[in-house]
Amino acid sequence: NIDLSQQGGVVGVFFSAAMLYSPYGGPSYGQVTSWTTSATYAEGNTFDQCGCHGSSTTSASYHCHVPPSCLLQQLGQSSSS
Repeated sequence: NIDLSQQGGVVGVFFSAAMLYSPYGGPSYGQVTSWTTSATYAEGNTFDQCGCHGSSTTSASYHCHVPPSCLLQQLGQSSSS
């Protein structure tokens, strides 16, 4: 097992080429110890309808910190599954 509570960056790639990032949002947020210290909590207001967002205006950066709700819906799943 890899502890992602203090490790950011790409941990996977979806078929759509969107990147899956860890819940760690970087040193400005600190170690992830709960929902309120996660990138999902801190950056959630920038997510699109699928639960993902871009972090750069100059390079490819579209990514998700959680499984995208649009993909889950296509698979017949829910975010609570």
